[in-house]
Amino acid sequence: MRVVYVSTIERGGPLTHLRQLAPRVAEAGVEVQVLCGSEALAQSFREQGVSAEAVPVSHKLDVLGGRDLWRRLDGADIVHTHDRRAGLFGRLAGRLRGARVLHTLHGMPEEIAARIGRPDAPDPPGVSRARLTWLEHGYLPIEAGLTRLGHVIAPSQAMADFMVAHGFAPRLVHVVGYGVELDGEHEPQEHEVLVAAVAANLEYWKGIDVLLDAARLAKAPLQLEIYGAGSLRDELEEQARQAGIDARFHGFVGDIRERLADADV
Repeated sequence: MRVVYVSTIERGGPLTHLRQLAPRVAEAGVEVQVLCGSEALAQSFREQGVSAEAVPVSHKLDVLGGRDLWRRLDGADIVHTHDRRAGLFGRLAGRLRGARVLHTLHGMPEEIAARIGRPDAPDPPGVSRARLTWLEHGYLPIEAGLTRLGHVIAPSQAMADFMVAHGFAPRLVHVVGYGVELDGEHEPQEHEVLVAAVAANLEYWKGIDVLLDAARLAKAPLQLEIYGAGSLRDELEEQARQAGIDARFHGFVGDIRERLADADV
């Protein structure tokens, strides 16, 4: 069986996930290839023992990139896409090549992401009504339609419920939760208090403010280790200070496996 993973982004959670997924599938004896956005990324996969090629698709109207992607999918049994551009071009090309197609929907557009599991969530500041209308009545139906080309993976039940409520075919939606691959050689430290760690962009749609509210209500001592950068860092640090929360903001960290291994949660 030949599985081809497609990613068009240069950085982010979906790419981090793919770096863990592709080598593990290859270790199981499956023929794996990764088509990604740059030669540097392709080399990083090859260093993990996975065949990889750079096939840049730079925007949603990049027909030349889409044609090159279609050519590289010849002989694929399964095409598994991991971001919106990859899902648009890769699923169509995969079906035209006669492959089964699978897409992991890692998240919703930022402007509506807070509605997942919380339909009454306030809209982010500065987002126009026209943009929200397009996402709800344009983007979501298109994404639901593309899902009918194959199957789609949601990382949580809340995400799956949101998708089904917006027209995704229930029989094509599957929940596979994310795992966190830790450094197996690292001995975790023992702590006097519960240490919880999170890695995320510090933006409205990531809900770090909700995490801080929850920490404020904790009955037992709690220490938060927060990895990531974003426009809300100063605001979140101030929220933590005012609430008396032991929250440590470390900024963006490239490889945090060892740091996550030190956390209790």
